[in-house]
Amino acid sequence: MGFDLNPPPMTKTLISAALAIAALSLTLWFKYDDWFVYRSARLSLSSLMKDPSSAQFRNERFIDYDWYCGEINAKNGMGAYTGYKRFISGRLSKVIYLEGTGMIGKESTDEFILVLAKKVDYLESFNAKKGLAPEIALLSESEQYEQARVAVFEDHWKKICN
Repeated sequence: MGFDLNPPPMTKTLISAALAIAALSLTLWFKYDDWFVYRSARLSLSSLMKDPSSAQFRNERFIDYDWYCGEINAKNGMGAYTGYKRFISGRLSKVIYLEGTGMIGKESTDEFILVLAKKVDYLESFNAKKGLAPEIALLSESEQYEQARVAVFEDHWKKICN
């Protein structure tokens, strides 16, 4: 008794089907996040862009199940890509932060306090430098606010995504 090098056609079909199922299972295992998990997170983020269909993502990852971090690039109103910007999106909390913008949507009280604290830090730093270099100009209120929002985003990125 030896090994039959010519198995019956039914056996060949079963072996082929088993290999195909194994290959499909492996593909689903490795691509599950891309096809299902990232897709829903991408949809919520891209819907906030001026041209949602142009959104491109890279360096995506989930942190502790709730946080989705990565970079997004989308077209502006003129039809040109703006360049990749980092984002943080809370899957459960539905909070979204975008680099250069800060928190998107209605700002929470906690977020507002964080931004105000950064503005206070800036003003204290300015006052300390002003004594050494009187020619330094104070940023406008809107510039201070934007700078504070950027600083708060950086803090969130370091805390959540690093």
